[in-house]
Amino acid sequence: MTATLEQPLPSSPQAARPIRPTQPTHPAPPAAASPRPGGTQPGGAAAAPLRLRLDPPPRPEPAAILLALEAEIRAQASRVELIYHLVNESRRLLEFGQAIVFDADPRRPRALGISGVATVDRHQPVVRSLERLAARCAREDDGPVLAMGRKALQRLAPEAVRELPFSRGLWLPLREPGQPVRGRLLLLASLPWSEAQQRLAQRLATTYAHAWRTLEPRRPLLSRWFADRRMRFALAGLLALACVLPVPVSSLAPVEVTATDPFVVAAPLAGVVAEMLVAPNVAVSPGQPLLRFEDTRLRNELALGERRLRVANARLAATTQAAIDSAEASREVAVQRAERDLAQAQYDYARDLLAQSVVQAPVAGVVLYSDPRDWQGRPVETGQQILRIADPRRTEFTIQLPVQDSVLSRPGADVRVYLDGDPLHPVAARLVRASYHAERTELGSFAYRLTARRPGQETEGEAAQAAAQAIETDRADRLRIGMRGTAQVYGDQVPLIYALLRRPISALRQAVGW
Repeated sequence: MTATLEQPLPSSPQAARPIRPTQPTHPAPPAAASPRPGGTQPGGAAAAPLRLRLDPPPRPEPAAILLALEAEIRAQASRVELIYHLVNESRRLLEFGQAIVFDADPRRPRALGISGVATVDRHQPVVRSLERLAARCAREDDGPVLAMGRKALQRLAPEAVRELPFSRGLWLPLREPGQPVRGRLLLLASLPWSEAQQRLAQRLATTYAHAWRTLEPRRPLLSRWFADRRMRFALAGLLALACVLPVPVSSLAPVEVTATDPFVVAAPLAGVVAEMLVAPNVAVSPGQPLLRFEDTRLRNELALGERRLRVANARLAATTQAAIDSAEASREVAVQRAERDLAQAQYDYARDLLAQSVVQAPVAGVVLYSDPRDWQGRPVETGQQILRIADPRRTEFTIQLPVQDSVLSRPGADVRVYLDGDPLHPVAARLVRASYHAERTELGSFAYRLTARRPGQETEGEAAQAAAQAIETDRADRLRIGMRGTAQVYGDQVPLIYALLRRPISALRQAVGW
């Protein structure tokens, strides 16, 4: 604060010279600054009273205010505090009546902060008018700065001009060089904006945009890619190209490792299974006993047949001896011989049935059946299947393909089998045959029964057996009969978009009936 001393002009000509202002750093001499005692000046003139005048403090330079504001901007901890600082504290540099900050949406901008208001109520008519004005300004010009006069404001938002006591506007997008718009600032004032004020406002808007970007949460890389328009167009083109990319349509279905053409052991006679002589999954050789029937009745019938045969032989011998002397006895020889042959046939039949009471293995292989306790004491009919004997080196895959994927059941289709015991090493196979009708599965649904085999086992006969022998030992050991897993059955080449939407379209058609 600078103080200036003033003294009225005296009536004496000798005292007509005024006292000049003195500098604060160079005080006046005592003779010129202090009156003498008694209120008289040299020469006898009366002393005049002194008056103190205070000048207003000098206003800081705009550059100093800008530096102070930038330091405060860097100290803001959140975007809410930054917006509040923008609409209120920037008044120290820019002379405006009202400041409004909007988001970066150019079509429907939302008011985020208004100077002098703690919270923004977007339902008020004034705020809605300002948002419409911001949308029109964004469509009008989104350059670095846009100064609007009275006519421009009346053309863009006449309702806002009527409601607000301001006739000048300054539109500033908050954007750094090479960066997208973070927000938009609208300054309303009554006086026109000078070129110097516009440059300061543009510099301040760039500073706030930089602080806005640093306070935003870091977006993932994918969202940052989508923020770039060229990247969005490139990704859209790649997506459209990927939709028409040909891929094989496939389906997943449960699969089980089964034996290739196993030998079926059926019941040779009607009876009751007394005992299973071999356990499941046990290798047997030809002629080895597999199971035994209850043979009490068969042994009794054999004993009765043997006695009948002895009686028939005795009668035949007696009749033959009597035929030498008697013509009537000679006529009975043929009858007795026929009875002897009948008894012999009954004896042979009983002996054959008794021999079949113990079932033997016709071929070498592994015995396949469920559990010995399931068959012990169980009555069976002639021809009923009891067990199977399979070659463990000749296996195939039995697949239960759902009905909705029946389009894939074509012979020769590629199949990839993922066993539950070894899911990391899939087994390649090829579809051999498919059932004509769907069958009910264990879960109650309907599925087609497919058969797939490994390469080299698609055909029957000796060539297939030789090819099966050539398969690696470790892979053959992995394919144990009875193993389960998941099979992926491949079909024709279709566009990727069809492979993705095939199931949803099918479900939609079943739901709406179109």
